[in-house]
Amino acid sequence: MPDFDDTQRLEYLALTETELALASSRPGLTARVYCILQIGYFRAKHAFFRFDWNEVEDDCAFVLRRYFHGDAFERKLITKHEHYTQRERIAALLCYSRGRPTSAARAASCANRSARRDARIRRHRVDWLAQ
Repeated sequence: MPDFDDTQRLEYLALTETELALASSRPGLTARVYCILQIGYFRAKHAFFRFDWNEVEDDCAFVLRRYFHGDAFERKLITKHEHYTQRERIAALLCYSRGRPTSAARAASCANRSARRDARIRRHRVDWLAQ
């Protein structure tokens, strides 16, 4: 599992509008925070993790400060169904197909999306650091 420092949190847990929309579509604050962490962890390691909230305290605090300003957060487990639903949707959003051949057109489209996302993240990080 990733062990992010402050700089890596800014890089991997800064979401695009599409990624934030996916996280916001999840039922309840716990599932939304879990989804944001899974997106960041997947972007960093290209893998999904089951984790306990105690293992991700600093990352969770970052996500709550950044996206859910002061909302009451309850550290409860999400269901297996929610975990696997998030995995499927995150993999599709980030253009990851496990063991299946990807067409050249789809790969190019994903690469373009990733490049735009990375440019927005860098721009956002510079703006955030300037504050």
